[in-house]
Amino acid sequence: MYGRSEKIWKQYPQNITAVNNKEALYLLHYLSYVRITKCHLGLTEIIDLQRYRIIRKKHMVSRMLAEKDQLFLFPVNKN
Repeated sequence: MYGRSEKIWKQYPQNITAVNNKEALYLLHYLSYVRITKCHLGLTEIIDLQRYRIIRKKHMVSRMLAEKDQLFLFPVNKN
């Protein structure tokens, strides 16, 4: 991927792994943007094994992820 030059990956605060400070800062801003706008919910499905259904609507996904007592919920990202 990088040819013959090898990169050293560093672990930064908030569980960010990057090659340098510039990339780590970009990842931190991107993750905060995703968290604030909740744009990842449009790409997430929840498989509910208790009721044998797949939840695809954005508002239902956010509600189901907020409930912590659900045992058989599996969030899956669509690619």
